[in-house]
Amino acid sequence: LLVKGPPKTLKRYSLDKKRPTVIFVDDRSSRIPRRTLRLDIAQTAEKVLLDRGTLDDVISFRDALLVASHEEPEEPLSIVDIGKAVNAEIVIYATVDQFTLSPDGQTFTPTAVMRVKVLDVAQNSRIWPAEEAGDVVTVRLDTQQGTAPRTGSERARAEADLAQKTGLGLAQVFFDHERTRSVLGP
Repeated sequence: LLVKGPPKTLKRYSLDKKRPTVIFVDDRSSRIPRRTLRLDIAQTAEKVLLDRGTLDDVISFRDALLVASHEEPEEPLSIVDIGKAVNAEIVIYATVDQFTLSPDGQTFTPTAVMRVKVLDVAQNSRIWPAEEAGDVVTVRLDTQQGTAPRTGSERARAEADLAQKTGLGLAQVFFDHERTRSVLGP
């Protein structure tokens, strides 16, 4: 422990820090209760990746969201087209599959599950992972006994906390970090 330091969770993929990158959090199935929570996830991931020095140039998710908001429902833009529109070379694409404060309606165990892909805009291709569906990223906060939100404002605070931790977990995919500070689940 003194020589190697605390146990680490290794990054799953190394980003090229010099390439302009945008994070796009997609929630086409409306798993996240409010659109602002998508923004919280992306902004937290952006900030962590910049603060850690993992990336030098991050394009705001707001810009990508603005481009996506102009797409036609019958003809959604491809993620690569969204990346091109904001002058990104790399898109970190996260699709939200689950975002819940309780898996069973009783237990307060905030959980988010995303599938993450990294796309090269210039090559119009996925560069990570090899799996077509993407790399599954799970953020599961500790079960909290007797602290389930009772009011709308408590629920909103708990959802905002889960969104921030989800953004941290998304960023942690791309850098080594102490296992005790990881929010990534199995």
